[in-house]
Amino acid sequence: MGKNQRKYLKSLETLVYLANKDQRQYWILKTIYLADKEHLKRYGRMISNDSYRAMKQGPVPSLAYDIIKNVRGDGWYVFSDPEPSTALRVPDNQTVQPLRGANLGLLSATEIECLDYAYNSTKKLNFGQLKRLTHDKAYNAVEQDEEISLENIIMTLDNGKDILDYLHE
Repeated sequence: MGKNQRKYLKSLETLVYLANKDQRQYWILKTIYLADKEHLKRYGRMISNDSYRAMKQGPVPSLAYDIIKNVRGDGWYVFSDPEPSTALRVPDNQTVQPLRGANLGLLSATEIECLDYAYNSTKKLNFGQLKRLTHDKAYNAVEQDEEISLENIIMTLDNGKDILDYLHE
Protein backbone atom coordinates (compact mmCIF):
# COMPACT_ATOMS: atom_id res chain seq x y z
CA MET A 1 0.00 0.00 0.00
CA GLY A 2 1.40 3.38 -1.02
CA LYS A 3 1.81 6.38 1.23
CA ASN A 4 -1.12 8.29 -0.30
CA GLN A 5 -3.46 5.28 -0.03
CA ARG A 6 -2.45 4.75 3.61
CA LYS A 7 -3.07 8.46 4.33
CA TYR A 8 -6.49 8.26 2.62
CA LEU A 9 -7.52 5.12 4.53
CA LYS A 10 -6.35 6.58 7.84
CA SER A 11 -8.36 9.77 7.20
CA LEU A 12 -11.44 7.84 6.12
CA GLU A 13 -11.35 5.53 9.14
CA THR A 14 -10.78 8.49 11.46
CA LEU A 15 -13.90 10.14 10.04
CA VAL A 16 -15.91 6.92 10.39
CA TYR A 17 -14.64 6.37 13.93
CA LEU A 18 -15.63 9.86 15.07
CA ALA A 19 -18.93 9.89 13.13
CA ASN A 20 -19.93 6.84 15.16
CA LYS A 21 -19.53 9.02 18.27
CA ASP A 22 -20.81 12.40 17.05
CA GLN A 23 -22.34 13.31 13.69
CA ARG A 24 -21.69 17.06 13.87
CA GLN A 25 -19.27 17.83 11.05
CA TYR A 26 -17.69 20.84 12.77
CA TRP A 27 -16.99 18.79 15.92
CA ILE A 28 -15.55 15.90 13.92
CA LEU A 29 -13.11 18.11 12.00
CA LYS A 30 -12.00 20.01 15.10
CA THR A 31 -11.67 16.77 17.06
CA ILE A 32 -9.31 15.45 14.38
CA TYR A 33 -7.16 18.57 14.78
CA LEU A 34 -7.03 18.20 18.55
CA ALA A 35 -6.38 14.44 18.30
CA ASP A 36 -3.48 15.06 15.92
CA LYS A 37 -2.04 17.62 18.34
CA GLU A 38 -2.41 15.21 21.25
CA HIS A 39 -0.77 12.38 19.28
CA LEU A 40 2.09 14.71 18.35
CA LYS A 41 2.48 15.67 22.00
CA ARG A 42 2.48 12.09 23.30
CA TYR A 43 4.07 10.13 20.45
CA GLY A 44 5.82 12.58 18.13
CA ARG A 45 3.66 12.02 15.05
CA MET A 46 0.25 12.88 13.68
CA ILE A 47 -2.46 10.30 13.13
CA SER A 48 -3.04 10.60 9.37
CA ASN A 49 -0.37 13.13 8.35
CA ASP A 50 -3.13 15.31 6.95
CA SER A 51 -2.30 18.95 6.29
CA TYR A 52 -4.38 21.71 7.87
CA ARG A 53 -5.87 24.85 6.36
CA ALA A 54 -6.84 27.93 8.35
CA MET A 55 -10.44 28.20 7.23
CA LYS A 56 -12.90 30.81 8.51
CA GLN A 57 -14.19 28.67 11.39
CA GLY A 58 -10.80 27.22 12.34
CA PRO A 59 -8.23 24.64 11.30
CA VAL A 60 -9.52 21.98 8.89
CA PRO A 61 -7.78 18.72 7.96
CA SER A 62 -7.58 19.03 4.16
CA LEU A 63 -7.88 15.39 3.12
CA ALA A 64 -10.62 14.60 5.64
CA TYR A 65 -12.60 17.62 4.41
CA ASP A 66 -12.04 16.57 0.77
CA ILE A 67 -13.50 13.15 1.66
CA ILE A 68 -16.56 14.80 3.22
CA LYS A 69 -17.04 17.03 0.16
CA ASN A 70 -16.72 14.01 -2.14
CA VAL A 71 -19.45 12.14 -0.27
CA ARG A 72 -21.59 15.26 -0.19
CA GLY A 73 -21.24 15.49 -3.97
CA ASP A 74 -19.40 18.78 -4.27
CA GLY A 75 -15.77 17.73 -4.13
CA TRP A 76 -13.17 17.72 -6.88
CA TYR A 77 -11.29 14.62 -5.82
CA VAL A 78 -12.29 11.08 -6.66
CA PHE A 79 -11.52 8.47 -4.04
CA SER A 80 -11.76 4.73 -4.38
CA ASP A 81 -10.79 1.46 -2.77
CA PRO A 82 -13.04 1.91 -0.88
CA GLU A 83 -15.36 4.60 -2.16
CA PRO A 84 -15.96 6.95 0.80
CA SER A 85 -19.70 6.85 0.11
CA THR A 86 -19.67 3.20 1.23
CA ALA A 87 -18.51 4.35 4.67
CA LEU A 88 -20.15 7.74 5.18
CA ARG A 89 -23.27 9.69 4.32
CA VAL A 90 -23.18 13.50 4.32
CA PRO A 91 -26.76 14.73 3.93
CA ASP A 92 -25.97 18.42 4.51
CA ASN A 93 -23.17 20.83 5.46
CA GLN A 94 -23.48 20.00 9.15
CA THR A 95 -23.83 16.23 9.45
CA VAL A 96 -21.59 13.23 8.80
CA GLN A 97 -23.32 9.88 9.28
CA PRO A 98 -21.44 6.58 9.47
CA LEU A 99 -22.67 3.70 7.32
CA ARG A 100 -20.51 1.18 9.17
CA GLY A 101 -18.14 0.87 12.08
CA ALA A 102 -14.54 1.98 11.72
CA ASN A 103 -11.94 -0.53 10.59
CA LEU A 104 -9.92 -0.51 13.80
CA GLY A 105 -7.20 -2.53 12.11
CA LEU A 106 -6.17 0.70 10.38
CA LEU A 107 -5.99 2.74 13.59
CA SER A 108 -3.37 2.01 16.24
CA ALA A 109 -4.13 1.82 19.94
CA THR A 110 -2.35 5.16 20.48
CA GLU A 111 -4.37 6.79 17.68
CA ILE A 112 -7.65 5.56 19.17
CA GLU A 113 -6.49 6.74 22.60
CA CYS A 114 -5.87 10.27 21.26
CA LEU A 115 -9.08 10.32 19.20
CA ASP A 116 -11.03 9.37 22.33
CA TYR A 117 -9.16 11.95 24.41
CA ALA A 118 -9.93 14.71 21.90
CA TYR A 119 -13.54 13.59 21.51
CA ASN A 120 -14.06 13.61 25.29
CA SER A 121 -12.55 17.11 25.37
CA THR A 122 -14.89 18.46 22.69
CA LYS A 123 -18.19 16.61 22.99
CA LYS A 124 -19.77 18.96 25.53
CA LEU A 125 -18.39 22.21 24.13
CA ASN A 126 -20.68 24.56 22.29
CA PHE A 127 -19.71 26.02 18.92
CA GLY A 128 -18.12 29.15 20.38
CA GLN A 129 -16.10 27.23 22.96
CA LEU A 130 -14.80 24.80 20.34
CA LYS A 131 -13.99 27.63 17.96
CA ARG A 132 -11.99 29.44 20.68
CA LEU A 133 -10.15 26.24 21.59
CA THR A 134 -9.02 25.55 18.03
CA HIS A 135 -8.23 29.15 17.08
CA ASP A 136 -4.79 28.70 18.60
CA LYS A 137 -1.43 30.31 17.83
CA ALA A 138 -0.86 27.98 14.86
CA TYR A 139 -4.20 29.00 13.33
CA ASN A 140 -3.60 32.69 14.02
CA ALA A 141 -0.08 32.58 12.52
CA VAL A 142 -1.41 32.37 8.94
CA GLU A 143 -3.95 34.11 6.75
CA GLN A 144 -7.37 32.57 6.13
CA ASP A 145 -7.28 29.64 3.65
CA GLU A 146 -3.50 29.22 3.97
CA GLU A 147 -1.87 25.99 5.09
CA ILE A 148 -0.87 25.82 8.75
CA SER A 149 2.70 24.57 9.05
CA LEU A 150 3.41 21.46 11.08
CA GLU A 151 6.06 23.44 12.95
CA ASN A 152 3.47 26.03 14.02
CA ILE A 153 1.13 23.26 15.20
CA ILE A 154 3.95 21.62 17.14
CA MET A 155 4.93 24.90 18.79
CA THR A 156 1.45 25.15 20.37
CA LEU A 157 2.32 22.08 22.46
CA ASP A 158 3.90 22.21 25.92
CA ASN A 159 6.71 19.98 24.67
CA GLY A 160 6.85 21.51 21.18
CA LYS A 161 10.58 22.29 21.24
CA ASP A 162 11.40 18.70 22.23
CA ILE A 163 9.17 17.32 19.47
CA LEU A 164 10.78 19.59 16.85
CA ASP A 165 14.21 18.45 18.01
CA TYR A 166 13.07 14.81 17.81
CA LEU A 167 11.66 15.23 14.30
CA HIS A 168 14.82 16.95 13.06
CA GLU A 169 17.14 14.18 14.36
